[in-house]
Amino acid sequence: MAVRGELDPEPTLAHPSLSLVEQFVPILTDDRLTFGKVTLETAWTKNRYGILEPVSDQLRSAIELDVVLVPCVAIDRVGHRLGQGGGWYDRTFASPNRSAILVGVVYDQQILDELPVEPWDVPMDVLASPTGVTVVAPRK
Repeated sequence: MAVRGELDPEPTLAHPSLSLVEQFVPILTDDRLTFGKVTLETAWTKNRYGILEPVSDQLRSAIELDVVLVPCVAIDRVGHRLGQGGGWYDRTFASPNRSAILVGVVYDQQILDELPVEPWDVPMDVLASPTGVTVVAPRK
């Protein structure tokens, strides 16, 4: 879920071509994200940061996901992401065994040549903006 000026991936998720794809939205847990299934009938609630989360009894862990759209404050051309500063996505997807493809979703002006990187930062695999999609860090 996008917040504070991030590019909102929700219109993409509503595209008719994705009607047969199960979609899950992040839910804050103790220190990582879990993901609740969303449908047209899903009820929503706000978490401690005021971000909408689905009220769902169909939950998935990060290792059960195939593709994750990750709203970013900024991203550089090799996939390093700047988020809101809570570290939720980094902790959730830190496992080297993860299979999910991480897609950093940004406006074009949020794509930078370089960002500072910390050892715990998890890079995005793909950069997506309104003008294009680029594989920046192919999964091995």
